[in-house]
Amino acid sequence: MRILFYSWSLDPKTGGGVAVYLNNLFRYLENHPIENLQIFFLSSGKLYDGKENCYIQEEKQLYGIRIFTIINSPIIAPVEKAAADIDRISSDTITKKILSEFIDQYGPFDVIHFHSFEGISTNVLSLKHLYPNTKFLHSVHDYCIMC
Repeated sequence: MRILFYSWSLDPKTGGGVAVYLNNLFRYLENHPIENLQIFFLSSGKLYDGKENCYIQEEKQLYGIRIFTIINSPIIAPVEKAAADIDRISSDTITKKILSEFIDQYGPFDVIHFHSFEGISTNVLSLKHLYPNTKFLHSVHDYCIMC
C-alpha cells in the first residue's frame, strides 16, 4: 500500500496539532513497520526561492519517509496569508498540475490524505477522475477554507 499525506507543514511550531499528529504517526510507523507500506509526505506554500517556476523538491527523509515540498506555490500557507486572494485557492491550476505530475512520477497511490488545502488549490480534488483507483481523503482541520 502506498499512501501520500499532504499538509502544509510538518513543523509543530507552524503546523500545530496536525504536524504533531503526523510526526507521531510517522514515528510510530518507523518503530512498528508494516510490510509493503510506503509512506510519502508532501507540503506546499511555505518555501520560495525567488524564481517564478513552481516545482517539487525532495527533502531529507524523516522517520524513513520520503518528504517532498512544492517550491514557489502560487498559494501561500497558512490560509490566513492566502485569504486576501481566496479565489486563487479554488481556481489555481499550477498546484493541480504539479500534484498530478507528482502522482505520475511517484504513484500510483492507494490513498492521498489531505490534512489541509493550505498551500495548494482545492481543485486538486478534481484529479480523482484521473486516478479512479486512488482514495482521496480530506480531514477537515482547516475548516476556515470551507467557510
